[in-house]
Amino acid sequence: MNFIASTPPAGSLHGRFTIAPADFHYAQELLYLAKNREEKVFNNGKPAHAAIVMENIFRETRKSPNGGEIRIYAKNLNGEISKFNNYRYGLIEFLLAQNTEIKVILDEEPKNVVAETNAFDLLKTFSKTQRLAGKIQMRRVANPDKVASLMQREFQFTDVHFAVSSENMYRFEIDSTLHFAECSFNGKDKSKQLFDVFETMFSNKNEQFTLPLT
Repeated sequence: MNFIASTPPAGSLHGRFTIAPADFHYAQELLYLAKNREEKVFNNGKPAHAAIVMENIFRETRKSPNGGEIRIYAKNLNGEISKFNNYRYGLIEFLLAQNTEIKVILDEEPKNVVAETNAFDLLKTFSKTQRLAGKIQMRRVANPDKVASLMQREFQFTDVHFAVSSENMYRFEIDSTLHFAECSFNGKDKSKQLFDVFETMFSNKNEQFTLPLT
């Protein structure tokens, strides 16, 4: 196991959140794939496994010699996945590393979440600090119908969310309820497509896709 920072006791990633032995085996397999930059495409589901994928993406991207960039398009970052320690520790270490940057698009801002266990509040708090403010940019979806149309055109799915790294690592989710996703730690073509779609949504000048997050 190689959870970033201090590893919680066996059987738990964060007190109330139980993790099974099979999850540790899954994490070991993914650590091998990430460290060796295997081109294998693998499936991913359930929040604990999604957090393990993101842990690897955060770690390997921050270790890039020239720094790294991560793009996340999520429903709301309400803590369903980021409640796990390895996700939040990985995100924090990514932000604290030199020459790193993250951009985020959310469908909506989360409501009634515990500040200590969700990535949204973590990012929003860090974005107000002098040291990290320039590393974090966040926007929200302005027109869900236009976004759904874009996703259908690009991916043939509408319930799409994803994370993609400048190191050609990605997690591409096509079901936000089951968290079913396709992933790779060395998928150049898919990563480029995801980056391009994200930038289309993020950088639109007439705000047809997104608006600044206040």
